[in-house]
Amino acid sequence: MGFYSTNTGSKSIYWAPIPVGYTSAGFAARLLEDIDIVVTPGSSYGQYGEGYIRLSLTTPDEQIEKGCQRLESWQIPSP
Repeated sequence: MGFYSTNTGSKSIYWAPIPVGYTSAGFAARLLEDIDIVVTPGSSYGQYGEGYIRLSLTTPDEQIEKGCQRLESWQIPSP
C-alpha cells in the first residue's frame, strides 16, 4: 500500500490507494473491523476519491506508531 501526503501546516493528510476489488468505503470498514484503524473513504470527497482512503494523523505519535504496527502485521483479506 503506497501513500502520498498533503501538508496543510498544522497536520498531515495522507491518501493511500486501496487494494483491487474493494470500494473505498468497504476497505475503510474492514480496517475498522479488523484492526481498529479509522480512516475516511475517499469516496466521501467525490468520485475522484474512490479508490483511496484518507488518513489524518492528528493523534499522539505513540498511537500513530501502534496503528502502523497493526497495519504492517495485518494480512489484507480478499474482498
